[in-house]
Amino acid sequence: MDRKAIIVIIGVIAFLLIAYFTHPIVINASVEAHNKKIDYSCNSNEDCTIKYVGTGICETGKFSCVNIESIEGKPDYIWPPSQITCAALELWPENCQCENNYCVNYRNGIPLR
Repeated sequence: MDRKAIIVIIGVIAFLLIAYFTHPIVINASVEAHNKKIDYSCNSNEDCTIKYVGTGICETGKFSCVNIESIEGKPDYIWPPSQITCAALELWPENCQCENNYCVNYRNGIPLR
């Protein structure tokens, strides 16, 4: 194999590795439009419940406090995160409260904003 072919092969491998580890979040436009219809409004705590709202940071289900009548979300992106990112960012609500006409996530009595 000549030097030029080796350089091309190394370049392709480097490109693929960089693309795999740094590619942007891929969002399906129709799913994004669907998920924008999720209703977070409320008048009282009884209006809020925990529902599926999309894909979480670690490609698991993401749950959030939404209006009890709201549609559920759809999986909305693909992103290969590290395990450290997963451990640090995946917090699911335990209960909900209506604050300023918006369903707010709570975990251990603390709002997750």
